[in-house]
Amino acid sequence: MAQMIHHNLSPMFWISLIILIPTLLWTIKRHRNPSLNRVLFLTAHPDDESMFFGPTILNTRASLLCLSNGNADGLGSKRELELEQSAQLLNVKNLKIVNDPELQDSMSKVWNASKVLEHLKDLDQYDALVTFDEYGISGHKNHQSLYFAVLEAKRQDKIKIPCFKLVSVPVMQKFSGLFEALWTATVSDRMVFFATPQDYLLSVRAMFCHRSQLVWFRYLYLLFSRYMIINELEEIV
Repeated sequence: MAQMIHHNLSPMFWISLIILIPTLLWTIKRHRNPSLNRVLFLTAHPDDESMFFGPTILNTRASLLCLSNGNADGLGSKRELELEQSAQLLNVKNLKIVNDPELQDSMSKVWNASKVLEHLKDLDQYDALVTFDEYGISGHKNHQSLYFAVLEAKRQDKIKIPCFKLVSVPVMQKFSGLFEALWTATVSDRMVFFATPQDYLLSVRAMFCHRSQLVWFRYLYLLFSRYMIINELEEIV
């Protein structure tokens, strides 16, 4: 009898799950996403926008300033084209890619804060700026450099608009996927942007524009990374 009930409930369980998860995602999206309008995203490399910031980009009027063309392996020109395609898919309103000799893609190079700030101009046209935090999600020195440059500028009152950092989490939490993201979205007291299923698929498509970067482990990233589903932001003060 118990086996029969279990057998009969199994299809109902999966049907309910298929209906429940999109409904829950939409509910969280409606209640957790803040009303930011014109936002400048400050990134370090082509593919940062789709790997890390997709949930926020897709829910704001996004402009993107990328401070290198990702030329670490001599693919800078190709990666610029890939970023243009990705930005178009993500409905980025304005895109600027910087190729400054002092701001080149390097895992070990800390970028000079003054040089970073040279490229932050006309910020009064935006409601907010969003960039990496002090760890930079992956520990990349270029990512971290953006945060410390913005922090310095905020403390010296050189940037007037609100600035936010994308919160880094421990590795296990980072790759716990959908269910961890759902839990975080319901309990976090931070500013939260949550991707709908459509948003998630669009971010995946955007990442596929970066074909030069699609090594095997990035496919796992697309499947399991929380940053494809949720962004938690904290104000930089």
